[in-house]
Amino acid sequence: MSIFSRFNKGNPDLSSFDLSYHYHDPDREEIVVYNNGKGSKGPVKVVVMNEKKQQFEHGFEKIASRIGVLIHLAQFRDKNNLPFTGKLEQVQIHYYGQKLVFFPEGNKFKLGK
Repeated sequence: MSIFSRFNKGNPDLSSFDLSYHYHDPDREEIVVYNNGKGSKGPVKVVVMNEKKQQFEHGFEKIASRIGVLIHLAQFRDKNNLPFTGKLEQVQIHYYGQKLVFFPEGNKFKLGK
């Protein structure tokens, strides 16, 4: 049983998502959002938060099945259309009114409760 199945029983769509740093290197300032599910998922909104609790977001119409999508942190925009700045403190994946929350931990992400 995956970590996502344990946290999201009854919601196989949300449990399809995973997150990593590109090449597991936080200094690259790139993350990869994975859809490990059997079907395409969308729309999906990814929200990142910096140390000042400022929120920046990036949306996808669809993320194809069994694929990872690379996003540079500078692609995320705040409500004033300004790019992400600061230290990454949290990543949220929003899908159909529900969300997964991840926290950076070294060179990977830890799923929040």
